Amino acid sequence: MLGRQVQVTVERPHERVVLIRANGVLDRGAAAALLRLIDAQAELVRHGRRSLAAVLVDVDGVTTFDAVAFRDLAHARDRARRGGFALCLTGCGGRRALLPLAVQQALTEHRTFPTAEAAIAAHTPRPVAVDFPEPRTPVEQRTAVPV
Repeated sequence: MLGRQVQVTVERPHERVVLIRANGVLDRGAAAALLRLIDAQAELVRHGRRSLAAVLVDVDGVTTFDAVAFRDLAHARDRARRGGFALCLTGCGGRRALLPLAVQQALTEHRTFPTAEAAIAAHTPRPVAVDFPEPRTPVEQRTAVPV
């Protein structure tokens, strides 16, 4: 448990994606904890210990948004950029219009996805289906077709 009112979990749904889920109250203390987690990911990338495409912060479980704390997350975007990976917010889709105006404005500064699953799908490579043609039948095995 980080802070007093927020619970944060870190998952690796794909080798190049880190998902940070926040549940509870997103206040300045929680935002600072999220920044530290993002900094830690940037350090791992910088030292060659990890290769990341994106860090996703899922706020679907957040019950209360502190507008000032949410603006603090703008620093996270810059830190992620310096670390060489994207920072995206997920889980705001269905309730975006219900959020405080300052939070809605802060959301425009981030790439957002309606769900964590959509963000994960956008940042993971899809397997390429290769359709190979069937081998040709040797000439001697072909049957003559009367014309």
